[in-house]
Amino acid sequence: LSGQRFLITETHSSVVTQDFVESLKACSQQFKGMDELQGELEKLLEDLRLAGVMSVNGGDLGPRVTAIVERLARLEAIKEQFQHINIPFELLQSIDNGQHPDAFTKSKLDQLVTQFAALQKEKDVFGTLNTKFCAAVTHPK
Repeated sequence: LSGQRFLITETHSSVVTQDFVESLKACSQQFKGMDELQGELEKLLEDLRLAGVMSVNGGDLGPRVTAIVERLARLEAIKEQFQHINIPFELLQSIDNGQHPDAFTKSKLDQLVTQFAALQKEKDVFGTLNTKFCAAVTHPK
């Protein structure tokens, strides 16, 4: 732990490293960026849909094509925010199989809860063993 900075929160009686707090801030920024990306993609889809309707109805496509190109340029500008994001291959497979991404997340969380419960039991067993060992060492028969 040498060299790490610590921050003690008043709401929790635990110690949180400053690095963890900084990573939470980074995640918050990523979510804002994701919202921006989602908004731009939705607007792009709407522009493409309207361009398709206009082409069928014989409308002027010039302004709509310009809007699509501008939207693609905005997407190009914000793509750097998402270069470091890794998407698990299993998630892509589950989406391809028609499953909702939240189902994948829930299954992973369920696995983590199960693993955490098992680790908690091991910790309790080792705690009991430690107590008995210390008692045996301090008070030999």
